[in-house]
Amino acid sequence: MKFPRAGLLAMSDPARPPEYSVQPADELTDIIVKGRVQTLFQPIIDTFSRATLGFEALSRGPADSSLHSPMELFAIARDSGFTVALEECCLKRAVERFRDAKLDGRLFLNLSPSTLLASRVLSARLAHIFEQLGLPASRCVLEITEQSLFEDYGMIRKALNAFRDVGCEIAVDDLGAGYSGLKTWSEVRPDYVKIDRYFVSSVHADGVKAQILRSIVEMSRAIGSRVIAEGVETAEECLELLDIGVDYLQGYFFGEPRPDPSVNAQALEHLAVQSGGAAAMCADHLVIDELRRIKGLAKARRGTSFLFASAGEARLLYPAAAAEPAAQT
Repeated sequence: MKFPRAGLLAMSDPARPPEYSVQPADELTDIIVKGRVQTLFQPIIDTFSRATLGFEALSRGPADSSLHSPMELFAIARDSGFTVALEECCLKRAVERFRDAKLDGRLFLNLSPSTLLASRVLSARLAHIFEQLGLPASRCVLEITEQSLFEDYGMIRKALNAFRDVGCEIAVDDLGAGYSGLKTWSEVRPDYVKIDRYFVSSVHADGVKAQILRSIVEMSRAIGSRVIAEGVETAEECLELLDIGVDYLQGYFFGEPRPDPSVNAQALEHLAVQSGGAAAMCADHLVIDELRRIKGLAKARRGTSFLFASAGEARLLYPAAAAEPAAQT
């Protein structure tokens, strides 16, 4: 199945204003048609194994363009009615450059709820792009920003299920920064939740932020989501997040967004030293994950939550499950 380039601009927003002027969008149109979007990648690090889970793709306009800033680029697209076309262009270029850079792990791609709902065939288009480039769609994690108000969760779930059907995982981005964080989390049931950087900044010096993050980690265990902390910039924040039990870390402390990303070796060494003291917590984390597998994630997703105060409590309640390793499936 082929998707002609002209189809990109045909997929403009339904709410495109009739008085729209082409002047501010001339350069935007050229960027979309010629695929001149720049893609930067930022690594996401596993807290305990220190392996790279994957990379988030961040889009920019051309370096010599007045639309280089992502805020300006997407604002013009929104005002001129080309959000869908621009986001599809960004997705395609990100997958191409991810393949060309031979990056490991998963590729995290950003998508707005408006684009998710506006295009009924976007999941098929994305799967086709991955197939063309020789990559499995299972390496894709679709990030849905939580800063937009979700009005119809039934439609959101239906659209996301189309992406799940082709192998993608789902992440909710900026949890806590939008209108209805917990409701969005409950309705979408994402594979990953990305914590807004507000709660990460100086978390080591703010007991309220730390407690909020602990609660989020506990809830994630119950519903089967994994937690990614964004905006990690210091060793102190890293240590606190490790103590809290966050699954993955992302931020300038580990690597800045770049076309050819690399991971800060000194930051990984720091994480290795600190995680040595968290070995027991890592073991507890694995025990609770195994118990969740045995109990059945489907049960939690039907609304019957189960939480353990600690892995020690879990072992007392289910000693056989805690003692035996998981069978490989």
